[in-house]
Amino acid sequence: MVKIIQNEFRRFFSSKIFIFEIILMIGLCALSVVAYKDMANMAAENLPRAEAYSEEMTQVLLNMNGVSFAKLFLTDFIYKDYISFFLIFIVIFAVNTFSSDRENGTMKFTLLTGVDQGTLISGKLVFMACAIGVILLFNMILSLLVGFIFFGGKCDFVQLIEYIGINMLSILPGLSIAVIVALLSQIRVSPKVIMGIGLIVVFVLGMLDAMTATKQFSPVGALSHFYDCIPSIDSTLLMRYLVSLAYCIVGSIALRGITKVCEYYE
Repeated sequence: MVKIIQNEFRRFFSSKIFIFEIILMIGLCALSVVAYKDMANMAAENLPRAEAYSEEMTQVLLNMNGVSFAKLFLTDFIYKDYISFFLIFIVIFAVNTFSSDRENGTMKFTLLTGVDQGTLISGKLVFMACAIGVILLFNMILSLLVGFIFFGGKCDFVQLIEYIGINMLSILPGLSIAVIVALLSQIRVSPKVIMGIGLIVVFVLGMLDAMTATKQFSPVGALSHFYDCIPSIDSTLLMRYLVSLAYCIVGSIALRGITKVCEYYE
């Protein structure tokens, strides 16, 4: 399994989509600095446009520091209403990991070397979890570094721990989407079709979760939790993380069961 994960990471770090994601995250972070500085100035000067801000948002803008900027940036990349850039990239990575490998024969070659199907699938799922963790870790370091450079302020240890928790726990809704894509990859169609279906699923879930109560039992419901508030941990958010975890567990069990019955590489 270790070799499987190592091989996947070699492809992951050398892929154009990973480089593009890093560039996008840096670009979004730079735009967020400009936007939040502008919003903070409007709130400080009590301009008419600032009247649309909630009391909570106004206080955060007036007392902006590195951690509060990092929290707000979560809603620009990961916990974004309607459509999350974070989930889009996970769909692409998952399709490359599960569907494209079967299409180009890499999966078949790996299995012919004597690797058990269950071990192969488990290795790919562990890789996806680790890859999502790498993306989240980069997001955390980037947003905190940029936040403290441009907004400074004292570091509230409790707020910092809360931010780290919210950032890293988003691995659960991310992994639930990866598992769903892995299940879709069992359909004998082109990876492009799987990617299209996966992106549609992400878009539909994002729309429904933002506008309805489906977020309560959605695999990515946690990512729509902050549509009208500043990111913070509460019992409802933790419950939605547990729902995402349940999807991960059930989906992984279903995936292993399907691959035992079907020849995965055919």
